[in-house]
Amino acid sequence: MLGTSWEKMGGRLAYISTGAAGVWGVNRGGEVCYVTGTYGSVNVAGDRWQQVAAPSAFKVISSGDDVVWAINNNDEVFVRKGITATKHGGEEWVPVSGSLSHISVSSNGNLVWGVDAANFKIYRRTEINEVDDTCIR
Repeated sequence: MLGTSWEKMGGRLAYISTGAAGVWGVNRGGEVCYVTGTYGSVNVAGDRWQQVAAPSAFKVISSGDDVVWAINNNDEVFVRKGITATKHGGEEWVPVSGSLSHISVSSNGNLVWGVDAANFKIYRRTEINEVDDTCIR
């Protein structure tokens, strides 16, 4: 389970996350990208980094199952909708209420936890709609 060594991969990132939606990252400029060929199988190195347009500069990203959550430099929360087996990069970023400095989504996408930027308080997102992976509260 620990592996035997680290393999250097191409590219430079400030933040990286792996999940069923693939390997996603944020570079120092706040640009978002994912590794093509990793959707549904994070045990492969993938093909290349593919940039995904974002509404603002992001700093944190978390990959789940057909969903990616992110936080921008203003601590605003976003979720990437439309990630599927045929659309690995998804369709759009949707703003979600709240202000966080860190976020983590479970591998199945149904649990999302975060840490608030000002007071380091812990939050859990409730009532996630399993039909379209958006929050209804």
